[in-house]
Amino acid sequence: MAVVVATLIAMWAMIMFNRIGLILLLMLAVGCATTQIATPTAPTIPTPAKNKIIFIGHRGAAGEAPENTLAAFQRGVEVGADAVELDVHLSKDGELVVIHDPRIERTSDGTGIVRELTFAEIRRVNAAAKFKGGTDYGAQQIPTLQEVYDALSSRTNIHVEIKVDARGNRYPGIEQKVVDVVRRNNAVGATTMGSFDFATLQEIQRLEPQLQRVAYISTAYLGKKGMQSQGPNEIAAELLAIGAQGVGVEKSFLAKPLITAFKQAGLIVGAWTVDDFVEMWKLIDLGVDSITTNRPNLLIEKYRQGRTK
Repeated sequence: MAVVVATLIAMWAMIMFNRIGLILLLMLAVGCATTQIATPTAPTIPTPAKNKIIFIGHRGAAGEAPENTLAAFQRGVEVGADAVELDVHLSKDGELVVIHDPRIERTSDGTGIVRELTFAEIRRVNAAAKFKGGTDYGAQQIPTLQEVYDALSSRTNIHVEIKVDARGNRYPGIEQKVVDVVRRNNAVGATTMGSFDFATLQEIQRLEPQLQRVAYISTAYLGKKGMQSQGPNEIAAELLAIGAQGVGVEKSFLAKPLITAFKQAGLIVGAWTVDDFVEMWKLIDLGVDSITTNRPNLLIEKYRQGRTK
């Protein structure tokens, strides 16, 4: 009798197992049929500990201190930014220098093209000469990427945007140089690489797959895609194909369909450059994950106060 009961139990368990397996297979098939873009298997950008929204200090804190200087990066950290963003070019003699433009006139008292100036020549200019803020930070040098890591240590995350030269060309070997600095500082997990140049991001992925990668997309890029009748899903698919894990978009071009397509694709969505807290709340309502701002002090304070303040 016991043998018969055991046999019946085993048969019942097998039937239930097969039914459950069939249900799971059907669920999987439905999921595959309704998914438009596959979610990437690479790790996503880490969620910050301080804020639900990632606040990134643009060029450090460009509205509060001379942009892309050590003073600006220190300011961004002081006011609680989750990360600071900076730009790198390559000098004539191969030094990674932190400056936004391919020329030095706009922000300094010097003249010339970064690619045609030696590091010693770049070092002699005052990077705070054109700063119009209320605080006098004194003379500031254009820093090297290594000096930024030295100054910030493990105090914050760093977003490095790799620039192209004055003619729109990539600097030969700049990606390897940047990766070498990041590795030397044991900062792979605390660094995000960004660029408007997709080939640059692909080279970063080849050199160091563990580095987070953000594609910045310009108005020209979106305009071109519109002319080609490519919608949000096609754009998201292209960003995934070049190895991006996040996307940064100029704030005025962010709309709900675009954000939805990006997030369905598994991309972290960032808006730049936002200095108004009313705009900040609108973008948060649209679903962005990060906000890049020249005024991290203002936006972070308003965010923490909430909408009623």
